[in-house]
Amino acid sequence: MELLCAGTLAKYVQQGARVWIVTMSVGELGHKDITPAELSRIRRREASESAALIGAEYVCLYEQAEYMQDNSDARNKLVEVLRRAKADVVLTQSPVDYHLDHMNTSKIAHSATLSAPIPQILTESKPLVQHPMLIYCDSLSGLDVQPTHYVDITSTFETKLAMLRCHKTQLKMEYWAEAPLSGLEEMMEIQARFRGLQSGVKYAEAFRPALAWPRFRAGNWLP
Repeated sequence: MELLCAGTLAKYVQQGARVWIVTMSVGELGHKDITPAELSRIRRREASESAALIGAEYVCLYEQAEYMQDNSDARNKLVEVLRRAKADVVLTQSPVDYHLDHMNTSKIAHSATLSAPIPQILTESKPLVQHPMLIYCDSLSGLDVQPTHYVDITSTFETKLAMLRCHKTQLKMEYWAEAPLSGLEEMMEIQARFRGLQSGVKYAEAFRPALAWPRFRAGNWLP
């Protein structure tokens, strides 16, 4: 999230929006030296600290890392969060990504935004009044994505960077032996500068709306 849309979320907050940051998994298998149980605790704290920098609410749905499935249980978990948040805009992973968990997250969000207003789908909270607008983020490094919308994040780039730095267990690409970059900070800046070059600003984040009725509506839903 920090890599692909944190600058945009910070702008939403500046405009008075309530922002919820939802992770389907806590990423408990993502470190070669830290046990899954300990990493789960650490990464929940890191994500909460990141969200707190912009006053966002953080929620983890605890799907199993590396084996996430697009199924009814995962969909209903996200439906409940969308209802609690009274979501009107949902930013989610690109359908094209290097990681199956990310692609399944995209599928789950696609289904949950359709299901959230349906009264016959029962969760703890009341159904939404209308379907949220669904917007796909960029892919990691921008591969195989052709954006249609850009958000100028020049004024919020330092906030985006501070949010990323909360994730201390992920900053170094230590298990990518041939990675040409020193870490995620460098990757994030290169991508933001590249998308900024495309759109005529210093730093930008790139998006494209899901062209799926009824989750697409007229107007500019990005800040």
